[in-house]
Amino acid sequence: MRLLDTIVIVGALNTRDRHHGKASKYLEMLETDNDVLVPLSTLMEFDLLMKARDYADEERRSTWVELVPKISSQKILTHTTSTFVRASELQNEGMGYFDSLITALAQELNSSVVTYDKQIAKHVEIEWV
Repeated sequence: MRLLDTIVIVGALNTRDRHHGKASKYLEMLETDNDVLVPLSTLMEFDLLMKARDYADEERRSTWVELVPKISSQKILTHTTSTFVRASELQNEGMGYFDSLITALAQELNSSVVTYDKQIAKHVEIEWV
């Protein structure tokens, strides 16, 4: 199983991002590969990132409308309470909140994370080819 990091959504939607091509391919894999999922925390982080970057409400709404056909509800993975236990341990080691959630979930499910984030790579297998 492969879990998509927020980096994938940001890169896929931003045509000026240096990783746009690769990120777009990973996002497209949601439609064809049953092994690729998006943690709920990835979507939450993405929404908070748009808010922090002062996206207008309509811009955020239209971005989500664009993502609806790409990320079906069957592709969204929720977290367990165990995920939060492990995430809190990772946070105590200095990892950021959202990175700790996807890392803990990947550890729990023995999954890899689609990202180029070096902090996450210290704890789980990553994929970015």
